[in-house]
Parts: sequence; structure tokens; C-alpha cells
Amino acid sequence: MHIWVTRPFEDAGRLRAQLIAQGHEVTLEPLLRIEHLHDEPIELDEAQALIATSRNALRALVGRPEEAACKELPLFAVGRGTAQAAEAMGFETVIEGPSNASALLTLILNVANINDGALVHLSAENVAYNLCEELRHLGYHVFQPILYRAIQTETLSDILLHNIKNRRIEGVMLLSSRTAEAYTSIMKTEYLLPFARSMTHFCLSESVAARLSLLQPINVKSSSVPNIDEMLTLTGASAAN
Repeated sequence: MHIWVTRPFEDAGRLRAQLIAQGHEVTLEPLLRIEHLHDEPIELDEAQALIATSRNALRALVGRPEEAACKELPLFAVGRGTAQAAEAMGFETVIEGPSNASALLTLILNVANINDGALVHLSAENVAYNLCEELRHLGYHVFQPILYRAIQTETLSDILLHNIKNRRIEGVMLLSSRTAEAYTSIMKTEYLLPFARSMTHFCLSESVAARLSLLQPINVKSSSVPNIDEMLTLTGASAAN
């Protein structure tokens, strides 16, 4: 199967190798471009811990004046990938949580004392799940500095368009709700809906798959657990067929 991986290049190398090992052909072409933002300071006074729900937030931290101080604080990280990235950057205490922000909330509630200081969510401009709002509703003091934004790709490369229109792309991997929304938009604006209906859509979760509703009927396979290993189980099964 020829699979289009829509993940940003920084995170796609290992995934590409794993798919090739399964016997797939892989095209890497992201649908979102990450832009780091530097206008807003990171308020750390009396903070008890940081929260990172994406590796992009950690990349956006590099080179900022608050970087060293941030690494001294405990960090709640969503999923193994974000936790490994934090460890590689030199964070002293990394608390690895589940692979989605809503599940990370439970871990934070079990570990962070509401009276021990503020939580600082290193955030994107737009978030699929408003973790900070939930924490504030429960009485936590939360700062949410915006460190980056995801900008949607408006066009596809000529070679990818050629391969889609010649039905050489047989599958596509969608790992976030924003990416699925970008995919839906570009498939409609480029008049590619008939070709989408001949592709298998591998989605990180049911919530990601739900963003494809405007393209239905299409073939969708969603991970039972939102992580890369489960997605590779789906692609592995497709390679075996």
C-alpha cells in the first residue's frame, strides 16, 4: 500500500521507517506548518509544574529566555513521544501521561495539589481539547502561554496531486483533529473527493475520524487507543491483506 503521511517532517522520520518495514511505500507531505510565537512571556512565578500536550510546544521553547527555568520544573507530558522529547531536552522531572489531553487531566488531578502553585500549559494557539479550562473549572490556577500556531497547507505538491489523481495513493494517516480538518478542506477545494473515496484513512482516534464527516462515504480505520503503535497495528493488517 502507498500511504501518505500527513505528519510534520520533524515527527515523521521514524514513522516512515516503520511503515516501510511493514512493506508500504510512503509519501511524506504535511498538511500543517508550525510557526513559533515569541510575543508572550512564560510566567513561572510560583509555578508548581508545566504541561506539554505536543512536542511542538517543546520545540517552541528552545532558545527562549525561560527555557532553563522551565527545565527545572516537573513537566506533565502527553504520551511517550512528548515525554521522550522532554527527556532529550534535559527536563529534570518528566511525568509521562496518556496519549491524549483529556486523559492527561486525570493524571494531573492525581498528582498536582490545587494549593501548590500554578500550572503552566505550554500551548498552541488553537487546541482540540481545552485542558486549561477544565483545570480552572476544578479550581486550579493555570497559565496558558501561546508558544506556536499550526498553519494549514493551502496546496499540495504537483507530484502528490499526480499520484492521488492516478490512484497511486491508497492510504492516508491522520494524527490530529486539525490535520483531519485540513485534509477535508484541501480534498474539497482541489476537487479530490472521488479519489478520497478509494483510499483508506488511518485515524489516530474516533474524534479525528469524526472530522472527516464531510467526505463520507469513505473507508476509515480508527485506532482503539490513540497512539502510534495502535495505528501501526492497523497499517500492518492492511499490509498483510
